[in-house]
Amino acid sequence: MSETPSSRYETSLETYSIKVAGRWTTVRLEIELMAALKDVALAEGCEIGDICTRLAQQRKQGSLTSALRLYILKHYRDRAGQHAGLGPASELAKELESFRRSLLATEERNYVLRHDLDIERVGKADPGIGFLFAYWQALAKGATRPNYDDFKLDTLSSVGFDANIHLMDVEASNPDEFRIVRLAPITMLHRAADNVPLKELGDTLYAREIKADYSAAKFKGKPVLQQLSVRTSEGALRYERIILPCSVHDGRIGRLVVGVTPLSKLAPPRTSRSA
Repeated sequence: MSETPSSRYETSLETYSIKVAGRWTTVRLEIELMAALKDVALAEGCEIGDICTRLAQQRKQGSLTSALRLYILKHYRDRAGQHAGLGPASELAKELESFRRSLLATEERNYVLRHDLDIERVGKADPGIGFLFAYWQALAKGATRPNYDDFKLDTLSSVGFDANIHLMDVEASNPDEFRIVRLAPITMLHRAADNVPLKELGDTLYAREIKADYSAAKFKGKPVLQQLSVRTSEGALRYERIILPCSVHDGRIGRLVVGVTPLSKLAPPRTSRSA
């Protein structure tokens, strides 16, 4: 069957949480436009939040979403025929070239890079993640999502995946007020200097991006499957993650069950040596 012109260009809107001038807000953009906005931020050497903050302060009318669309259009119009490269070839650059659906956030020498994967790939993921997804579906009993009270961590102990589970309270409207119910020990970052585990990330790039991801998953209300590469001043790691929304007593999404599986670690941060 031939493809119609309209179906060829069909796209979908996604809700993204972005911190603008210190406050969280959401924008709804096509996946392709968010990918383009990521490229714009990368080319300008800043974060998406920096662009949004600047546009929010400058705009006199219209929505932030409209301002973002116009900014992206202007960027590509001004640079038509030019290629905004990533500079010298690096492992990060190669990852960006390998994945089209990716989102990058940078801050100085730190970065958080995540690739959105089709949920259909969950069967090809780590067996533990596959089991967690099947368990979540069974609890849902055909509904959009299960009730959080039905989730039992002991069920995952039988397959040795309980150490890979984050449990998040996301009932608050402000992502800064999201609460960690349980932190998965297996993905704990360790301080590079003395290998001490970091139990709190504070207001770091990594922490902000995690809050944004959890907020987006809460708005989306559907399972999210991703691969992440994270580098902080304290260390780095790569992992696969599935975010599963769960309902609380009144039917609203109030909890997230997050399964994580570490992949190969990135190189530790470089430190200068004295002669």
